[in-house]
Amino acid sequence: MAAAISLWKSGQGSVASIRAEPAWTNARTYACLGLMSASMGLQGIMGKRVNTQFATTSASPLPSFSRHGRSNNG
Repeated sequence: MAAAISLWKSGQGSVASIRAEPAWTNARTYACLGLMSASMGLQGIMGKRVNTQFATTSASPLPSFSRHGRSNNG
């Protein structure tokens, strides 16, 4: 929600008008990108913790370890 508000308040469009002009160039739009990234990371962590059939999957670059210290990622 914070990312959406940040993008809305930035006053910039979501798509560039021409290829040479980037769409998001001010501080509020970069804050939006950071907030979206954090939100997706938290969603992946919570989905892994809940561990139900409704949990999300996430590709983590870090190996997950079992209680015995062995990596579960190969």
